Amino acid sequence: MSDEGLSLSVVTINRNNALGLRHTIESVIGQQSCRSEWIFVDGSSDDDSVSVARALSTSLAATIMSEPDSGIYDAMNKGLRAATGDVVLFLNSGDSLTRPDVLVSATQRLTSTGASWGYGGVRYLDSLRQPRAAYLFAPFRLAHLAHGYRTVPHQAAYLRRELLVSLGGFRTDFGIAADQELLYRAALVEEPEAWVDLMADFEAGGLGSARRPWSFPLDMRHARADAHSPEGTERVAELVATLGVAALQTALTWQSRARSSVRAQGAGLRR
Repeated sequence: MSDEGLSLSVVTINRNNALGLRHTIESVIGQQSCRSEWIFVDGSSDDDSVSVARALSTSLAATIMSEPDSGIYDAMNKGLRAATGDVVLFLNSGDSLTRPDVLVSATQRLTSTGASWGYGGVRYLDSLRQPRAAYLFAPFRLAHLAHGYRTVPHQAAYLRRELLVSLGGFRTDFGIAADQELLYRAALVEEPEAWVDLMADFEAGGLGSARRPWSFPLDMRHARADAHSPEGTERVAELVATLGVAALQTALTWQSRARSSVRAQGAGLRR
């Protein structure tokens, strides 16, 4: 292994989000020195995203492309095909890194252990980009991901490129759960290191936020079936487990919304 450690490709996809893109590029520029490249995949934006990318990325080893695509995971696959680093991070437009040593820390961890991949936690930002909550999935439990009970945040997931290529990248037929389906397949090859470290920020209200609470467990049942087709009583048990997780996720979501509503009403009364 090179004394310089692992090289890194940061892939950013974007469509009509020039403001969010600025935050992403600035956070990449602000990273401590490591062998890295930045790959920008734009979906033929109508705003000034491409101009922003070109203007702000002059200090980076950047690849910039803008062309129509078939959705976010098609764009992410384009970024993967363009990547040359040993490790790939998908940090999309509007996402940012929490501190200047995140990239160095991730590559050093993978270099020292030889792991194929690892991930950290994320912070949720409000509309003013202030942290409002955090999410960690540690220790990693394959069953929790497989049944849609927990997710691995792709903004904080660092995978060796050879692993991603061997898996064929993202399945564009899998909808908004394609990132988790890919990470599930990666975990079947080798379970990841789970780092207790908040490594990325992203704004709440993105694509994943539009997912209905019961849909992710159903998506992951599809992923499990593709990896291993259950039969007979095993199929029934799989369905029962999936419906149980879906019901739990729905209940937790409504409970969280109810608490938020009560807090908002309380704040209104205090005013």
